[in-house]
Amino acid sequence: MRYLLACVVCFLCLNLTNAIAQKKEKKTTKIKKAKSTMFEGTIQEKPWTKSTQSYCAQGSEYFVLVKKDGEEIVLKNESGQELSAYNGKEVKIQGRIETKTIKPSNNMNEQRPVQMPMNPTRGGKEVEVDFTCTILVITQIN
Repeated sequence: MRYLLACVVCFLCLNLTNAIAQKKEKKTTKIKKAKSTMFEGTIQEKPWTKSTQSYCAQGSEYFVLVKKDGEEIVLKNESGQELSAYNGKEVKIQGRIETKTIKPSNNMNEQRPVQMPMNPTRGGKEVEVDFTCTILVITQIN
């Protein structure tokens, strides 16, 4: 009985410590801005997956612009227009390409993409490195 009680207390302490660590930790995201340009393609809604593209979007469902050459760019909407109204439609977007940098989390329970880059130089252990991706910040949709 004592062993069971000790296991329950240990489990609760670990979960409490994890919850406190999650609240204290903040991801630092740096973004490099560029000039505004016109982009053309089809807006497509994507479901959350454990991919680098989904991680870049940093949300559950997200939208991408599929250009005519098949390239997909994650969208960040600053236009005030609802992207779901344009899902599956060809559009012209006024916006800017930004490089987004996401710092790795120290929380081992946090979701990460399967293809997350690793750096094997710290004490022989693999540790995550900063993750960078490209996003298109929408200022206007036509």
